[in-house]
Amino acid sequence: MGQLWSGRPFLGAVLVLGMLFLAVVVGLWRGLLPPPLPTPYVLGGKLLVAPPLGLGFWLVAVRDAFRRTE
Repeated sequence: MGQLWSGRPFLGAVLVLGMLFLAVVVGLWRGLLPPPLPTPYVLGGKLLVAPPLGLGFWLVAVRDAFRRTE
């Protein structure tokens, strides 16, 4: 959110929406309409992809926030 407050709305929106999307992907791991016979590997696959990407978004946001304050 620091990017939105500091006058960089595009980067802030991309970072916030990206992290929200990844949180929803993990939170709704079965989906909005789950299939009748779900595969047991769905949650594992999402947990292998979403948290590292979320951490990457967060690191970019923190790095940019600290570069702007100097």
